[in-house]
Amino acid sequence: MKPIPKRYAAIDLGTNSCRMVVVQYILGRGAPFKILDAASVPVYLGEKLATSGKLSEESMQRSIRALEGFVRKFEKWKPSLIIAVATESFRRAENSQELVDEIRQKLNIDFDIISPKKEMQFALLACRNLFKPDKPFGLLFDIGGGSLQIAWLNMNQNKKPQIINILSLPSGLAILKEKFGIGTIDDEKLEEIRQSIADDLKEFNQKNAISQHLENNQVSCVGASGVLTSLTCLQYGYEKYNRKQIDGEQLNIESACHVANHIRKLEREQRATYGCVGADRADMLAVGCAMVICLFEQFPLANIVIADRGLREGIIAEIIDQEESKLQTSNPQTSSPQTSDSPDSQNSHE
Repeated sequence: MKPIPKRYAAIDLGTNSCRMVVVQYILGRGAPFKILDAASVPVYLGEKLATSGKLSEESMQRSIRALEGFVRKFEKWKPSLIIAVATESFRRAENSQELVDEIRQKLNIDFDIISPKKEMQFALLACRNLFKPDKPFGLLFDIGGGSLQIAWLNMNQNKKPQIINILSLPSGLAILKEKFGIGTIDDEKLEEIRQSIADDLKEFNQKNAISQHLENNQVSCVGASGVLTSLTCLQYGYEKYNRKQIDGEQLNIESACHVANHIRKLEREQRATYGCVGADRADMLAVGCAMVICLFEQFPLANIVIADRGLREGIIAEIIDQEESKLQTSNPQTSSPQTSDSPDSQNSHE
């Protein structure tokens, strides 16, 4: 009997953007899933959230319009399962349930407001094959629009990374952009950002003895963030963004911080002239570069592997893992997939 391809969809409604992916996968084959469609739409849910404590009406309507476009794509591809998640802005906003209810009523999409731990579990699923298997520990950095998250990992259990501890700070790039604007980040603003996260980073580092393990060369490090992919492009001199060149690339931290220190001092118009950055990324790149500088002051890394993947891919990886587990239970002779969390390459700077 010929295997029937399965189609799945994932939606990530974040603080800055609403993203979706539709994939096709054949169970039991062990091959990567194929991306059929993907999109990322700026919705700026974090707009005014820090001051009002609420999602603005304008940002909620932008989100609904973005989702209406995704629904039209789903009508074309007809996925058998759609998983939709919301993150930091929904966790913080006192009126987030109103948007969840409106989306369900208008579009018949049920959103799950996930915890920081679940968010990092999805990110880990997406990035797990980027970690070095010979290291006993791992660090996963996720610099998002609404939060900065770090996961400290045990790499030895069942040959799959396991989360030991998580740090989640409400210091995402959209939040910082709201406070500091889209212009330059001078030394005074840089120090303010540094002071806002330094104590938490130091405590997390000391609690898990991370610096000691880094000095002993026992840690594999992965970073999933738009600002890190942008810095990788800039460091290597790429004129245009190409996912194949970036996903899995190694970034030298000393060089990256040098580039970041230069970029944070540029005006928005100057940042936008870099072809690999573009107008959308330029808005948050200065605060992103400041965050990178402050973050890696606390962790003595030499290099980090860059991931152009995140929640969407993690959701898909979890779906596939669950479906493969069911197949294994019903047919023990079926071989387990080795690369189900490695999507077919696609150029996307989302």
